[in-house]
Order: sequence, then structure tokens, then C-alpha cells
Amino acid sequence: MCLRLYINGDFMARNSYMSLFFVLMRGEYDANLQWPFKLKVTFSLIDQSTKNDKQYHIDQFCCPDATDICFQCPKTDMNIAYGISKFFLLDRFRQNQNDFVQYDTMFIKVEVDLLNLPLIIGIGELPSDDEHVVTTDDDLLHMICCDEA
Repeated sequence: MCLRLYINGDFMARNSYMSLFFVLMRGEYDANLQWPFKLKVTFSLIDQSTKNDKQYHIDQFCCPDATDICFQCPKTDMNIAYGISKFFLLDRFRQNQNDFVQYDTMFIKVEVDLLNLPLIIGIGELPSDDEHVVTTDDDLLHMICCDEA
């Protein structure tokens, strides 16, 4: 599994929301796993501040629809991505940027609930971008908050 982050949103949420998606990837143990994938996945944007000894992480979850092709056993290196287009409002992120980005580092936790099967099917969506860019950026805070592109 890998995570796909659209810092300035995918096509449907461009410049208004941060978008997060996960992708099931082919692996050497696929024959030992149960398919289709149907476990709840939770994304958490980690609050790195220590205001009043409390942290306010941003949590959202997806419950896969086992009938969707992106949750079948991968036949290529990567399946189609699935997740949340409107994960976190960018205006709110900019207002609280120091809570989530410190020392040019932002943490996103991805949890797969192995104990409980989902009660709600199909919460989440496919990304609406035809292309994506895999990059590492040394100035993440500047790119998120100051880039008008």
C-alpha cells in the first residue's frame, strides 16, 4: 500500500482542500491475503503542536466497496487510488500551519483496521486527476502556504 497526497487538492478539490488517497500495490504475499480488500483505512494529519498539552489531529476514514476494481488483488504494480478528495480545508491548514508543519516536516498516519470489518460500504472516492507527480520537496511549508500555482 502507498499513500498519494495532493497538497493543493486533486482536480475536484484544487486549491481548496488537501486530498489523500491510498493505493493497493502488488506484493510477494498477495496470494496469502484475503481479497477483495475491505478493511477500514483511517488517515490522520498529525498535530505537532503542544498547545495546553493537547493535540488536535485531523482524522478521516474510508470504508472500501469490495466490488470496486481498486480493491481487487493488484494485477499490475499499482491499483487505482481511493481516498478522500476533501480531506482538509486548505484555508484552515494555512491558519494553523505551525501546528501541522514543523521543521519542514508534516506527518500523516495511515491506519488499517485489521480487527473490524467496515459497517459502511463505499465511503471514499477515486481521485479526479489523470496525472500525479511523485516528488520530494525540501521546502514543504513554503510550497503549501506561499505557492500560488
